[in-house]
Amino acid sequence: MTTPCRRSTGTERRWFDTVEDALAFKADPLNVDYHEDEVTLCGRCGKFHLSHPSWLEFKPWEKLAAKLVVN
Repeated sequence: MTTPCRRSTGTERRWFDTVEDALAFKADPLNVDYHEDEVTLCGRCGKFHLSHPSWLEFKPWEKLAAKLVVN
């Protein structure tokens, strides 16, 4: 397993094994800081993250999960 990504501060980013887990975390009223974020699949660590849409242009290795196509 690849090590999950870290923030610029060095702390581990929250990651999820499934889109459903990420969406459930985002929907929890206690996680209000994540409510505007989108679920992305990270090309670096292979995990799902919650990322604010405005960050995505600076993180080309993250792809919106909603736009992924299963072959």
